[in-house]
This record gives sequence, structure tokens and C-alpha cells, in this order.
Amino acid sequence: MRILVTGFHGAAVNMKSSRLQIRVSIGSYVEALRNLGHDVVWKPPIFEDNPRDYDLIICGIVPTGKIVTIYLFPAAYLLGRAKRAGTPVILADDDWQTSIRQTQMQSANYAFRPFRLLENDFLYGRLGSDWVRAEGNQEARDLVLEGLAAVAQDEYPWIRCTWPWAPHEPYQEDTKMAVWLFDPSSYVTYPPEMVGVDASVKKRRWIVSALADHSRFLSDLGTDWPIDFYTSARKNLAYPSDKLVKLKKIPQDQLLVEQGRVAGGIVTHYKKKPGWWRHQMETLPRVKSVVWLPKWDAGNLSSENFGWNIHHLERMGNDALRELATAQQAEVESWVWDKQRLQTELSMMLRDVMEGRITA
Repeated sequence: MRILVTGFHGAAVNMKSSRLQIRVSIGSYVEALRNLGHDVVWKPPIFEDNPRDYDLIICGIVPTGKIVTIYLFPAAYLLGRAKRAGTPVILADDDWQTSIRQTQMQSANYAFRPFRLLENDFLYGRLGSDWVRAEGNQEARDLVLEGLAAVAQDEYPWIRCTWPWAPHEPYQEDTKMAVWLFDPSSYVTYPPEMVGVDASVKKRRWIVSALADHSRFLSDLGTDWPIDFYTSARKNLAYPSDKLVKLKKIPQDQLLVEQGRVAGGIVTHYKKKPGWWRHQMETLPRVKSVVWLPKWDAGNLSSENFGWNIHHLERMGNDALRELATAQQAEVESWVWDKQRLQTELSMMLRDVMEGRITA
């Protein structure tokens, strides 16, 4: 099959890895599909793309109101053309911490209120916005709106990434379309810097890294160890505590070094949905730092390795903590899909899509 992989945002079309050398899941799907022998074109969308040139389009998407949707206009235009041409489309969501419903609602905000798409200053500067908005270009505007409407009206199935041990029940949400869950971890590489982390000397502290402000959740834990909270949240901590130390945002590769210096890491939750790309579940045990996470995020992980009370962990000796971190690493890695499993699941998904079995 000839497959176009593209998207609304840069991460969906970026063929380079992050500073952590941990790629988004779409890159993993591309490599797996190529290993299956498919002709995969992975690139940013342009208005000249012809959906009739492809058997399938996989389109990475985030809520369309976000500032990262730099390809909103050409991507929506492509979806509009694909709908008219009858080319199958799958939406790919890299971030489990956004919801399908949120993406649909924000798409509807533009699709059914065209003035917000065509007159909103927030969207000026998006690639192709001037061309779509140009006088006399009604056809382009119609196609963009049709593409967004198809997303808003729940017309496409979804690929979503997952931790293979995670609780999956919340992730079907209220879409009527099929949602295929994949673990792309076997195609992910970890940075060589991890090899040089000195895990022999540990400070009895917790480390947390999160985009959002989880200060209330962390303060409510009542830990005995201090918590180093690395976050990009711009606001001040809403629930200050003498045990909670908010630190400036640091490069993600430096975060790995900091993880190796502490005895444990707290994997925070958001709407009870763990995103697999929050690499701490893999990186913390690798540097012999024990993981604690809420029960609702533990999913199918064993209580023997992941069910400890946080205060019990704080009372354990250093050797016992390192032994537990080693056991946690082995259990996490035992759940990861190998490449053959991912390829097999992707093949089954493609068969269902091409045969029209795309509803839940």
C-alpha cells in the first residue's frame, strides 16, 4: 500500500527525534509500516497533496485550537479533499492526555463557525492561512471546513498510543469509531547519556517532571522526602510546601542525570490517563531510581513491585530500593510489545480499514 503520514502539528511530521532521542509514536508507526513493505511517505502537508495518490492517509492530530497546529490549513484541506475522493483516513493521537472529544469540539468550533476560522487573529501566521482566506478562494475554504467537519462529526477511526500495562477503559471515550491502541516502545531508543549516569550515590529525595502544575496533588501526598518538581508551568505553586521544591525547567536530557541522583520518582497523573511518552516509567528504573505512581495509573502492573505505600518506600534502605527499581525495570520491559507484535497489530488495523470495519 502507498500511505501518506502527515499531520496538523510539527511533532507529527518531524522525522528527527527529540533531545531525549525518544520519538513520538507516529515515527514508530512509519518505521513499522515500512518494515511491513508498505510505501510510506512521511512529510508535512501541502495544498498540492492529492489524496488519490495514496491508498490511505494517517493524519496526526491534536486539539485544533492549540497553538502548535501550524499545519491546520493544509492538513484540514487535505482531509476535505480525501473525503471527496473517498480515500480512507486514520487520525493518530500521540498524546493520551488530550481527549478525542476535546479535539472534535475544537474542530467544530471552526467547522461550524467559519468566521472564527477566517477572521480569528489567533490563526494568522499559520501556514497557508493567507491563501485560504484570500478573496475569491471559496473552494479552498470549503475544503478546509469540510475536513474539520469530518473530524468534528466523528467520521474517522483513531490510532492511540498506550502503555501496554495501562488501564484502557477511559480511552475509547465517546467516539463511535474504532480506536486502535498500540505500544510503539519497541521502536523507541533511549539516549546514550543514560549509560553514564552514576546511580551509586542517591539522595533520598523524590523527583517529578510534568508539564502541568501538580503541586496540590504532590503536597497532599505528605511525603517525608523532599520533592524536586521540574515543570514548565508558568504560574507559582498554588499549594506551597516546605517539602515541595519547584525548580526551573531544564533540558530533558539533563533531567535524566537528575533522575539518577535521587532515590525515587513520582509519576504524576492527569485525568487518570498516563501518556506512554512520559518516559519516566522506563528511565527511572534504568538508573536504579524507584517509581511510585497512583493506583489508578498502575493498570496491570503488579502490586508486588508497584503497589507500595509511598511512606513504606521512604523507610526502605538504599540497597532495597535499588533492588526494587531493578524488579520494576524488568516488569515494565516484560510488558513492552516487540516489533513483531506491533507489525502484526498494524497489519490487522490496515485490513480492517481497507475492508471498511472502522466503527467501534
